[in-house]
Amino acid sequence: SSSSPSSSSSSSSSSSSSFSSSFSSSFSPSSSSLRSGGAWRAYSAAPALKTRVYRSTSNNPQFNMALEEWLFHHKIESENDRILLLWTNGPAVIVGRNQNPWKECNLSRMQEHGVPLIRRESGGGAVYHDTGNGIWSFLCKKSVLDANTNMKVVIEALNGLGVEAELSGRNDISVDGRKVSGCAYRNHKTNSIHHGTILVDVNKGSVNDYLTPSKAKLKSKGVSSVAARVANLNDFVSTSIDEFNDRVVTAFSSIHQVESEIIDVNEEQLSADPGFAQYFAHFGDWEWTYGKTPAFTHNLETRFDWGSLDVHIEVKKGLVIEVKIYSDSLFPDLISLIQEALVGVSYTPEGLTSALDTLSGELRAKEAAVIAADSATEGSGALGGRAEKAELVQQARDWLVESIAD
Repeated sequence: SSSSPSSSSSSSSSSSSSFSSSFSSSFSPSSSSLRSGGAWRAYSAAPALKTRVYRSTSNNPQFNMALEEWLFHHKIESENDRILLLWTNGPAVIVGRNQNPWKECNLSRMQEHGVPLIRRESGGGAVYHDTGNGIWSFLCKKSVLDANTNMKVVIEALNGLGVEAELSGRNDISVDGRKVSGCAYRNHKTNSIHHGTILVDVNKGSVNDYLTPSKAKLKSKGVSSVAARVANLNDFVSTSIDEFNDRVVTAFSSIHQVESEIIDVNEEQLSADPGFAQYFAHFGDWEWTYGKTPAFTHNLETRFDWGSLDVHIEVKKGLVIEVKIYSDSLFPDLISLIQEALVGVSYTPEGLTSALDTLSGELRAKEAAVIAADSATEGSGALGGRAEKAELVQQARDWLVESIAD
């Protein structure tokens, strides 16, 4: 879910400070008491909360995930810190920490359309992001995490837009019984993240395109996404990501009774930060994105004119650890060679293609060597010849690659 850059928004009740000054200055309320709910409340008895709002100007999902992680590890300094991050991504599919992308996503269509896959650190289900969906993240010390207050901020923002929103279960916000926001949590040592999405004008067709899993038999220990009746805010009221973000900032400051510092962040500002670079690399890493996948078995079936294939592929940490192929083919040696070639490769179109192209090349090379030695080829011109077997390997390759990415 994503939205237009939140940097383009401007709140009438808050002003944006420069990025560099935000880390060198300490913010304190302009007065010792603030108005809340029609009553005056004094703050002299306890240290004032330090509330900061970071707004990403980037739609790059890898950058935004890294920004959230960077803030999580480096900017929560005390129990008085309350950080709100507002961001929006371009088209992307985000899977939960323990999910299986082969089960949750249409990887071939994503690859065809250039839609990246990102695995987040928190749990929960797979979601589609685009510029019609906003993302909010609350960050604080684990000891002071108050999810109810965070949800109250979001609901108050929605109410301010003229939408009658309510909590639905523990993790969702609904309007007229339809889900407009879902969230997830993450704790690490002393810090916490509570983040979620808000559907404003997301492309529902893309949701169905990229989050529709294959009908192939796929058994997994990973967490499946739960289908839910979803709606865009624009189904109920005409609004935008920027307007929602402004309302969230207002509600965040009002509920915490402290004016919030606003900090806009872009990619250039963090490009030279070595600490940020490691988080950026992490969310683009194959091992994290695919290798983190729980063990699963993929069962694929097809028929060629030279025989049927019933393929069972066991995958662990994104790598093929065992292959069993049942077939009525007259070339059992070829079936064994395909099985052996696939073990140990990454379970991606690229991994399977490389392994089977190597096998095909070896078969052709052996055939050429036999011919050079002026020996009769195996099968005397029938399909038993190694060069012809290489063609069968390529047929199997094309089918497997298309099937696992579907």
